[in-house]
Amino acid sequence: MANDSDNPQEPWYLGPRAELLARLYLTRRDDLLIWPNFPDRGQDLLVEILRDGQRTGRLFAIRVQAALSREVSEPPVLSLSAPQSGIYRDLPYPAIVLLFTVDNDAGFFRWLKAPAPGTPGALTLLEDEGALTPFTNETLAGIIEDVSRWYDARAAAALTTTA
Repeated sequence: MANDSDNPQEPWYLGPRAELLARLYLTRRDDLLIWPNFPDRGQDLLVEILRDGQRTGRLFAIRVQAALSREVSEPPVLSLSAPQSGIYRDLPYPAIVLLFTVDNDAGFFRWLKAPAPGTPGALTLLEDEGALTPFTNETLAGIIEDVSRWYDARAAAALTTTA
């Protein structure tokens, strides 16, 4: 769990509270299984998409960040440092970052490693600065849909190359 900054004056509860908020959003859905944390790999949460209550192996990673507050009128911007982008470069599944502000529990997200448009089954590492968009139940549904489509495209591409 990474805070928005490494400021030692920030309250100790920033990180744990943001992770709890992320888990709260994720557990509102019955089609997600949250795996234990892997912070040493840049992943705070590993999420599996379930189908009809059954495990599918369709995973995506979440990096959780926290901030005391943000101006909600303008979406925050987040960029990856060189060591952070190296962690995600070889990640074999999609990854997002969630940022929660603890003064109002507002959530924001952006892709770190996104399904590549126009290239079935490919992923694009998004290293540059990117604005975070508000994280809502609808946004989460869209993320899950995008990840599921990516896995479908990857499976279809594998079938056409073996046929």
